[in-house]
Amino acid sequence: MVSAQRRTRPKPQPRGPSGFTVFMVFLLLAVLCISGGFALGRYLLSTLGETVADGLGPGADQTAGTGGQSGEEGTSGDGGTGGAGSVPAGGGPGSAVCDLSPVTFYAIQVGAFGSRANGDNVVADLAGKGLPGHVLEPGADSELYRVRTVTGTRREVVEAVLARVRTKGYADAFIVTQTVAASDLTLSGSSVRYVERAAAAVEALVSLLRVEGDIWDDHHAGSLDRAEASRTVDALIVTVREAKENLAGLTAPTDLAGLGGALETLLIEATANLQALKSYLASGVEVDRLAAESSFIGLVDRYVRFEAELESGS
Repeated sequence: MVSAQRRTRPKPQPRGPSGFTVFMVFLLLAVLCISGGFALGRYLLSTLGETVADGLGPGADQTAGTGGQSGEEGTSGDGGTGGAGSVPAGGGPGSAVCDLSPVTFYAIQVGAFGSRANGDNVVADLAGKGLPGHVLEPGADSELYRVRTVTGTRREVVEAVLARVRTKGYADAFIVTQTVAASDLTLSGSSVRYVERAAAAVEALVSLLRVEGDIWDDHHAGSLDRAEASRTVDALIVTVREAKENLAGLTAPTDLAGLGGALETLLIEATANLQALKSYLASGVEVDRLAAESSFIGLVDRYVRFEAELESGS
């Protein structure tokens, strides 16, 4: 007799996700990736933009171009003085008053000549006698080449030097008085940002001339502390360099290009003069002193002419 056996049905095997489910999961992941990438991209662009703006500094909201921009946003035309990394000045029209206090220089003039060669001969003679010298180019007030020697800010010191100069073959030498910043100096133009930086450059130049004039007074009075003077000159070098870099960071509008060019030249000459003075203070060598002091006499004259042109509006 065959016994009946109960047959067992096989257990169902798990089935994989359906094609629709896979599609939906893939779609969801794609949306998440796109959204995340978009958000990350916006964040990176925003951060980069802020970094670039910080690097540009003042004027970063302006569009840097290669020329021809004018009006309130400034002009970077052929007359501009900005460097390769400069941006249009901008800021709209305005003015800036230079924060200056008057300073008077007393210069010893030893002669005036009809030719430059004669003036150069006198400068060479002065050097042989241990005196600085500089030939001034003819100006609006004279057609002669004037030769000046020691220049300072304390009249009593310069008068004492004058007595010595007269005993060295220059009996007709006399003192010439020059005052700078005697009245408020206001700069104005189509870019208030540029004139503000130009005003800071003028302030740096006048400060340099005043302080260096005191240094040479101390030298001729026999009271110069070379170590202290060297520290002072180091600070002046930093001040002048910053003024030059700040001005060069903006492209001058056309109406301010002449001012910018004149200031740039003065700042370059001022830097060279300070370096010469620093060399003398470090070495104590007479030839270095003559070079530095002669350079100072020329720098005073060039600044006086620069300020006169500004005041006359030319």
